[in-house]
Amino acid sequence: MHGPSPAARIGESAAPALPVPVTAVVVSRGGAPDLADTLASLLAQTRPPESVIVVDEGLCDDAARVAARFRVRCFHLGPLGPADARDRGLEAVRTPYVLFLEPGDVLPAGLLAEGVERLARTGTDLAVLGCAMPGNPTANPVLYRADALRRLGGCAFFRGGGAPVSTVSG
Repeated sequence: MHGPSPAARIGESAAPALPVPVTAVVVSRGGAPDLADTLASLLAQTRPPESVIVVDEGLCDDAARVAARFRVRCFHLGPLGPADARDRGLEAVRTPYVLFLEPGDVLPAGLLAEGVERLARTGTDLAVLGCAMPGNPTANPVLYRADALRRLGGCAFFRGGGAPVSTVSG
């Protein structure tokens, strides 16, 4: 008997969405209660990231347990500070693009794919994704070309030194 597959009969998609070539690095500094929301929003993107890494600075946090629940990599590194934690995450990135987030940052569906498309179309090295984070209304997630950050020496601008973000360009 021929006909729709069992998945099609119950309304499921026959093929999952292709991931975008992005690694999301989530730096957790005691933010495990909000980490699940961030990971869920990443994995619920219309095109999810190819890879997700949680960098756990180990401040009495359950970040590793939350990361395991979502089946994403977690590096437990101890207190480093935001720039060094991002740089450790950047070292593990094997995709062309990287997005840095913190627990509590929740992305609207489709935003990640839109950002990658914008970088590919414009040839620039960064794209401000332009959405306010519910827990931090002044934050705007920025999608970077990983090689551009490496050329600049990593995330020195998060320390207040090095190249300012505005100089990162195609």
